[in-house]
Amino acid sequence: MRHQVAPDLRLETLMRKEWLLPNGRGGYASGTFAGINTRKYHGLLISGFDDKGSRYLHVGALEEKVTIGEHRYFFSAHKYYADTIYPRGFMHLVDYGQAPSLVWFRFGNFHECDLSILKVIRVHKGYEAAQVEYFFQGDLKGVDFCVYPLVTARNIHQVMTQAPYHSERGDEWTGSLPFVFERVETTPGGWFGLTMKNKVDQRLSFILSKGSEYTDKQDWYHSFQYDSEMGRGYEYIEDLYCPGKFSSAGDRLRDPLRLVFAMAQEGKAIDGSVPDFDGREMSCQDAFKLIPSQKAESRDIIQRWKGKLSSQADDFWVENPGGHTGIMAGYPWFGLWSRDMLQSMEGLLLISGSASRAKKMLLTLAQQSRGGLVPNILEESDRRYEFLGDSSLWFIVALFQYIRVTRDQKALEMVWPTVQEIIVRYLHQEGEHPVMDQDGLIMLAGDGSKAATWMDAIVFDRAVTPRYGKPVEIQALWYNSLMILGELSREYQLSYPLAADAIRQRNFPDLDELCSYVKTNFLSKFVHPDLGYLADVVGVKGTSWQVRPNQLFASGLPFPLLTRPQAKLMLRTVERELLTPYGLKTLSPKDMEYKGYYGGSQVDRDRAYHQGTVWPWLLGMYGRSLTYAWGPKAGQARIEEILKGLFCHIESLGIEYIPEIFSADDGHADGAFHQAWSVAEILGMIGQVKIPSAKTKIQPKRRLRS
Repeated sequence: MRHQVAPDLRLETLMRKEWLLPNGRGGYASGTFAGINTRKYHGLLISGFDDKGSRYLHVGALEEKVTIGEHRYFFSAHKYYADTIYPRGFMHLVDYGQAPSLVWFRFGNFHECDLSILKVIRVHKGYEAAQVEYFFQGDLKGVDFCVYPLVTARNIHQVMTQAPYHSERGDEWTGSLPFVFERVETTPGGWFGLTMKNKVDQRLSFILSKGSEYTDKQDWYHSFQYDSEMGRGYEYIEDLYCPGKFSSAGDRLRDPLRLVFAMAQEGKAIDGSVPDFDGREMSCQDAFKLIPSQKAESRDIIQRWKGKLSSQADDFWVENPGGHTGIMAGYPWFGLWSRDMLQSMEGLLLISGSASRAKKMLLTLAQQSRGGLVPNILEESDRRYEFLGDSSLWFIVALFQYIRVTRDQKALEMVWPTVQEIIVRYLHQEGEHPVMDQDGLIMLAGDGSKAATWMDAIVFDRAVTPRYGKPVEIQALWYNSLMILGELSREYQLSYPLAADAIRQRNFPDLDELCSYVKTNFLSKFVHPDLGYLADVVGVKGTSWQVRPNQLFASGLPFPLLTRPQAKLMLRTVERELLTPYGLKTLSPKDMEYKGYYGGSQVDRDRAYHQGTVWPWLLGMYGRSLTYAWGPKAGQARIEEILKGLFCHIESLGIEYIPEIFSADDGHADGAFHQAWSVAEILGMIGQVKIPSAKTKIQPKRRLRS
């Protein structure tokens, strides 16, 4: 059953609701439905990864104004220094919404005439371009419309000011004019074009539909305030540059006004930068018919979020000419990180039927691996081949997930040497890198300056949660990697001479003997003899019995280390001390190191990041552990309860995406607002629940006679 939902037009709600339109190359357009940018990452044109893995923000905002006779109305909105909001265009907002590849805003309440304005923002996958369309309906007599683009030329992690500055973080700005005008032209189709070159030799084109005018009216808009950056302790004041005014009036507004922002190439005609946008150019009349005034939604909250998340899954896929191919870890600031890519692959690609993308990603990582070391990140960086304890093992687990779905023996044979190299590296690596100890378990060593697990926060060059020794999830991944090696070898008749030789060198006759040895020692060292939960780290100086969610890996991966009774005992502790309606805490509140609030400066946030902060992606590992321990029927019922609690909490916050993290005690959303493995794992949980279709009639329960 579906019901109509009226839009929430309160300012606080509109500022919390963020929208995102990725372009499939690492770039995107993003903002809030209030029209006020609250992050330095918000803007209408953020280009994808360049050769060095950097991304740039080019168009920050628009100033939009309609004049009706002698009366002037703005329907843009900005926040300036000292919390000054001007103009307040959201006062004219009637409705808003998002669909694949576009967001829309409908404005009205203009007292002088019966005028409605529909604003649609679109991106086109594969293009460094964004298009803003304005559709007008009603009495256009005496109506004049103009828009002022507000642009910048900076890395997405910085801010720009008209005056020079040098920040404590090392960001620099020379204060020079961000653009040089190169050419003004008219395309063969009658569109007007303006191209400018910025300080890093990138070219930005403004392309305006025919019948519109450009006025050279250059200016600076000063002191935009980004509330999110202010709260996170970063530079939060920015100046934006206006290259001029684009306008149209009267009967010319009966045709839509279209403004395209596109990255252009030197010497190339400007019309070559205009994407087709799937040929979806609409008339004003058609546009108002297609955009509903109220949105019909399913009453079933899981069904509603299944549709939303299935659509959002495509947001994270990136493929561009620079060789950056894979899954974005999260928006707006994360890049292509192998651990996040591999953990998210099943939920984002395999469940959605994008196995070809999964194959491409696995082959890319295999080609870029070095001696069994999967790259940490795909962008160029000093940390690219920094050895993490788990990324390479996750490659083997993700490969197994792919093969179970596709039965693609050819792809398996292509990456089989990489699988063997990974196993060999863990068997024989020395120094600070992970290596198998005499008990068959993986040992992580370090000097305190690095963290080799997913709990990787660093403060003042020291790891907050170093977890040196034998972390529980690394052992689970190691055991699964060994079991997968044997399983795939038997099923597809593949030998593993490199790995077999390395196993014999460690005094084990065969792989089966090693797997049995690993499991036996794991159970003897990690399972609490009295309480039944698992140690987080078995260390050189002792065992850490901190209650953390990492123990779920022992029952949530394809080859569990725990028996079902052991998993039930472990889950009772996890549920009692870590489970919340919106994810799992990273540390028990009973622990002296627990941090219940996530916020403040970067140092404060990093200290809390894995010391209590709630991560929703962990619900996926919890759900699989439930199904393993209690069986599919009982596990499904509990998973359904968990999902409803999560979605109700998200909707109570008024946000549109599953974020990276939640603060443990008060449950506010934080971190990246759209996180890959959060979406992936929740989609995986939804796949375990039987959801009634929209056509299913719910029968009332029969009342029993007394």
